[in-house]
Amino acid sequence: MRLELNQLEKEFGDKKVLNGLDVDIEDHHIIGVIGPSGGGKSTLLRMIAGFESISSGQIHLNDINVGQEKEKLHKRCGFVFQSHHLFLHLTVLENITLILEKVHGYSSQDAEEKAIRLLDQFGLKQHVNKKPQQLSGGQSQRVAIIRALAIDPDVLLFDEPTSSLDPVLTYDVLETILELKKEKKDFVIVTHEIGFVKEVADYIVFIHEGEIVEHGPVEIVEEPKTDQLDDFLSKVFSWTN
Repeated sequence: MRLELNQLEKEFGDKKVLNGLDVDIEDHHIIGVIGPSGGGKSTLLRMIAGFESISSGQIHLNDINVGQEKEKLHKRCGFVFQSHHLFLHLTVLENITLILEKVHGYSSQDAEEKAIRLLDQFGLKQHVNKKPQQLSGGQSQRVAIIRALAIDPDVLLFDEPTSSLDPVLTYDVLETILELKKEKKDFVIVTHEIGFVKEVADYIVFIHEGEIVEHGPVEIVEEPKTDQLDDFLSKVFSWTN
């Protein structure tokens, strides 16, 4: 995967949320984006996904110019939100087959076969005819991951996929994401689960107050070079050790 940010900025009214982000990451499979709340991590991910406009600068994801090729991006990139965003009036199966049929041109039979195969692979086949409100939060988030995975994306984008889950459900979702790593999937994940991102990511981007303060191979989490990252990690790990 290649992710290039070139003088990327995002403004909401008079407030600058992202300020001149510059980074060129190549030949890494899993990028972890970490940092304090309110620093701009989720905004950046939504911009990479094409859901937020670019105030200035550019984003390239693999061979896609995000600001200019939205249709191409959405066909080749899967997104998993903080809240799963499943359609409440559709069954689990229909939530997955809808995008396959309407956006990617699958026949209803092929879409259903693929959805059931993925649900079986991730241990959710027994829930195929349930509505989202009949699922646990962890099950719903795993269905959302399967929905994103079903389109065979080049890259998956995860925005705090465990933010609203209790520890047991968080474990289930993180195990699902770890399975994707074993399958050699490329993804970018915004998360507060620092222990998990140390295990799963091969590249880390640390964002603080709208700027990339430090980035590099995952080892920077063990040996931070900046005071901001060192301070952030010391506060995170003080509650986990």
